[in-house]
Amino acid sequence: MATIDYMIASYGPYSASATGGNGLARDFLAGIAAIYSSPFYENLPKPYSLEYPSTILACVAILVTIPIYIFYWKGPAIRKRSKFAQTLASDKRAEGGIATVGEKAEAGHTEDA
Repeated sequence: MATIDYMIASYGPYSASATGGNGLARDFLAGIAAIYSSPFYENLPKPYSLEYPSTILACVAILVTIPIYIFYWKGPAIRKRSKFAQTLASDKRAEGGIATVGEKAEAGHTEDA
């Protein structure tokens, strides 16, 4: 649910497309996981049929999480180079919307009041 709230706040007038794409991707990946999960756990050697697949999935989860932190740390620089993000930010400012974290930092605000 937090990702849906984030997309609505971030994409503004395009939030319906963003949330629809999120739902489609989530449902598609859940369907794919149902196809590979049983053979993945059943076809490994018996003494390690639980440990190895779970360790592999944990390693994949860690690798997939790394880009999230990169986007968190480098987000303001990425948004400054994005024409789409700049358009959304200017539209939000024109409508009197809330300033983004990067705009608050540029203005010298440090607290969320």
